Amino acid sequence: MADLEEVKLLTKFLKVNLRRHRYQSSLLDPGRLRQPDQHPDLQGLVLPPPYGKHAAGPANLPRQLAPSMAGTGAPPLLKNRSSCCVREEAASGSSAAETDHTLAPMAMENFRQFLVALSATVLFGVVSIIFVLVWVLQYREGLAWDGAAGEFNWHPLLMVAGFIFIQGIAIIVYRLPFTWQCSKLLMKFIHAGLHLVSFILAVISVVAVFDFHNGAKIPNMYSLHSWLGLTAVALYCLQLVLGVGIYLIPITPVYWRAAFMPLHIYSGLFLFTSVVAVALMGITEKLIFGLNNPKYKDLPPEAIFVNVLGLLLVIFGALILWIATRPSWKRPSEQVLHTLHTDGGGEDNTKVGPSLSQLTEGADSETTGDVRKRLNKLDGAD
Repeated sequence: MADLEEVKLLTKFLKVNLRRHRYQSSLLDPGRLRQPDQHPDLQGLVLPPPYGKHAAGPANLPRQLAPSMAGTGAPPLLKNRSSCCVREEAASGSSAAETDHTLAPMAMENFRQFLVALSATVLFGVVSIIFVLVWVLQYREGLAWDGAAGEFNWHPLLMVAGFIFIQGIAIIVYRLPFTWQCSKLLMKFIHAGLHLVSFILAVISVVAVFDFHNGAKIPNMYSLHSWLGLTAVALYCLQLVLGVGIYLIPITPVYWRAAFMPLHIYSGLFLFTSVVAVALMGITEKLIFGLNNPKYKDLPPEAIFVNVLGLLLVIFGALILWIATRPSWKRPSEQVLHTLHTDGGGEDNTKVGPSLSQLTEGADSETTGDVRKRLNKLDGAD
């Protein structure tokens, strides 16, 4: 019953999207498109320009619908690939020889707005890292690992580059459309790998601070910044361990994954926001302690420069949260992407099912957003 429900939801999703959204030329192969009158169940499913009169043909439908296509002259449906990205395989021995593609991700809703938001996010993140480099190299003592002030300067640099920028990219990596052609399992490893790199850089930056404080005879862990910062690092480690244990270990029960997912998402966004806030506290604390003549209150050039850095971090954090919370930019269900389930391996899904006309009945009564939400609930535990 679960498989039938997934097929029904997928068919509704396909029908609504084919009618309401323009596909990008890179996502579908026009050579696989067929006229709607070649199969009665596909009448009316016409793609908008640039494909003109072409309609969605059986080649672009999931394999679960193959039995209802028997005897219609439709081209064979594509086999699932276990590889990450779309591969091409030339057919031979036929006059209609052509190249097959696995089903590519559907066009993202508000794709241009997403590109603008993503470009701005990367821009503000990279500029923030550049600002930290300029700050420690021009206004401070540079970078070193000798127990002196130069070693302390690794702390702000690694925190901004690793614990803020890389962590932010790890949060939104699932929403990058060019990764939708990759298997869910691979994306889980990429997501976890980026978070691991972020955690390692954060630990190195904390070691640099303790080493500097010990060499300069400065007490450790006396400020609110240090309390919250070390707490954030510890909770981030816990989040990473739990995420790997629950979502990357195959023996973890599916219901555990589904139950933990809301907490996993919330805690990830909460920790990221907390890290940005703690970083703002840290750079303010450094300016107050580090500027003597003139003082911070006199607003010297260094103070203005670092204040701008703080604004850049806030904007970067806000953009990451915006991208991560837009439902229309969420990675579609694996059923929609037509990739293998992580715990399904190479299992063949060619099961006999109902006809397409039966599955598509009433599809227009459900919006694309509703279908996407229901599909993602079914696939969320993967």
